[in-house]
Amino acid sequence: MLMGHCQLGRKIIDAELDVLHIPHCGRSAPPIAFSYLSKRIKLVVTNHGMAHLALPANRVYTHPLSPTRFIDYKEFLKWGFVFKDRVHLIVTVSKSEKQLISRSLSITPDKIRVIYHGIDEEFRPLDREDAREELSRKYGISSPFILHVSSYQLKKNVHRVIAAFKKLRECGDEFKRYKLVIVGNHPREVREFARDLGLGDAVVFTGFVDKEDLPKFYSAAFLFIFPSLHESYGLPILEAMACGCPVITSNVFAMPEMAEDAAILVNPYNINEIADAMHEVLTNSSLREELRKKGIERAKKFSWRRTAEEYLKVYKEVVEERNT
Repeated sequence: MLMGHCQLGRKIIDAELDVLHIPHCGRSAPPIAFSYLSKRIKLVVTNHGMAHLALPANRVYTHPLSPTRFIDYKEFLKWGFVFKDRVHLIVTVSKSEKQLISRSLSITPDKIRVIYHGIDEEFRPLDREDAREELSRKYGISSPFILHVSSYQLKKNVHRVIAAFKKLRECGDEFKRYKLVIVGNHPREVREFARDLGLGDAVVFTGFVDKEDLPKFYSAAFLFIFPSLHESYGLPILEAMACGCPVITSNVFAMPEMAEDAAILVNPYNINEIADAMHEVLTNSSLREELRKKGIERAKKFSWRRTAEEYLKVYKEVVEERNT
């Protein structure tokens, strides 16, 4: 691995670059490999999130099927930012994450830029009935449903989502017609948790689904529930909004920044509050319509073209500073 990075470093030197952008700062692409480069090459590093700085008491699993493979953030910081003085600019994906990085790593805010991700164009409102028919045919989901999308990490808070869903069903028989559909790969422990709560087939675990089917899930769902404990960005929030699905998400870290007034915000640690929010959205059709319209408009502000344009501005800024 080190030899590979060294060979890459030699190619970079030979190319006589002005700016080198490392698009992911982590163990898969440690900047240590580029530490010996000439100081004339300005480094721009993108950091997509520092969950362990936000939630130091929790481990963030790097793969849903391998719970023993977790990121040791002391090691990450040693590798990822030990050469922070060599980095000209750090790009991160939200104002919330900028504050977290600046405060935790003692990096001046003017050295950090915020560039939001975009939303893929396939995320758009689809005909609800057509989407429901397709999900019924392909996944056997025919009941009205509440949607949650995540790959298993403790911070995704899926246990509280399930517990809040149980409380919702206890509010009356009219809520027992809804299923909770959880898209993404989750271990047996999560499935057993739902079973032990007596939810039986009321919680549907689809596992991973084709990306082309995600807009169908968002378009068919009555609401999208995403009360994560931490998100540096929260792309599923905006994907759901782009498809016209009412959103409930957390009131912490980047989620209020992404949602603004187009979602219901809840305390992600409060199961009753999560359940009450679902109850409110499901029983108030005018609120659902308001969230749907606001969400579609909010999602329009995010595009990959705009992301690319913002990166281009950063590159130009770095080059201009280098030449002055």
